[in-house]
Amino acid sequence: MNKAATTTALTSAPNPSTFGQPVTLTATVAAVPPGAGTPTGTVSFFDGATLLGTATLSGGVTTLTTTTLSIGSHSLTAVYNGDASFNTSTSPIVTQTVTSAAPAPTNLTATSATATIGTDRLAHIPRLSATLTVLSSGTPVPGQTITFKVGTTIVGTAVTNSSGVAQLNNATVDPQTIIRAGSRYTANFAGTSAFAASTATATLVLA
Repeated sequence: MNKAATTTALTSAPNPSTFGQPVTLTATVAAVPPGAGTPTGTVSFFDGATLLGTATLSGGVTTLTTTTLSIGSHSLTAVYNGDASFNTSTSPIVTQTVTSAAPAPTNLTATSATATIGTDRLAHIPRLSATLTVLSSGTPVPGQTITFKVGTTIVGTAVTNSSGVAQLNNATVDPQTIIRAGSRYTANFAGTSAFAASTATATLVLA
């Protein structure tokens, strides 16, 4: 049996959107005459060559909601993967614009850490770690500098990775500084034009 041709249409809403705001992508797949019937199967949604996700058709329609689009313009497409009766098809490109709007509120969390006294009489901290996300959606914020402090002493900085995690390894500080700081350390994000500042504290114990 010859498969029928299809067309796939894609819409996005809202467009434009602000960073971290949920964007709903809707794909509609239809048969091309003289083909008839309702296509079934799945649709894959792409941001350029990056797969955003795959969803199952119901009545020829499916949706996908994403919060991962970065600030800027995105070329979105929907690809119908076909079924036993219908051929694949790809939608025209939809340009989604994501703006920063007001600086997005952020959430910074820090992980408890342990320090040990070395032969140099300094407290050695194997790792300090903090995670930066958009407050409203939990979306990771990569490429941002986090400053780690014990009391008022800066022990170092690290840049958030694709998961929003910044890790500072092998930091050193005077043990008395940890004691005076109440056995805690602070992670600070100074903020940018797109992301609001935030601060977190966590336990730093002398072992």
